[in-house]
Amino acid sequence: MTTLEIKSGYGLDLPNERKMLRVARQLADHNGVELSATLLSAHATPPEYQGDADGYITLVCETILPTLWQEGLFESVDVFCENVGFSRSKLSASFRRRRRWAFR
Repeated sequence: MTTLEIKSGYGLDLPNERKMLRVARQLADHNGVELSATLLSAHATPPEYQGDADGYITLVCETILPTLWQEGLFESVDVFCENVGFSRSKLSASFRRRRRWAFR
């Protein structure tokens, strides 16, 4: 094996998503493999955003995504939209922002 994709997504907030992506980088550095890190912060709605999934997607798009991109912690973005309650319009906003920064 020479290339791994590692996805975040279980932290559901900036500090925990950052921690997962940093650990992914360390694993790659210490094991001599190529790594593709994917930010999957729109994986589920955190408990504090129950009933406000759009508010969480706004947090992802306006805070989590740009901060971790500027830190160089991921190459790709993914969202999980099966039965999680994220609106199509908010998910579209996530992907429009993604195009502006030129990550996959």
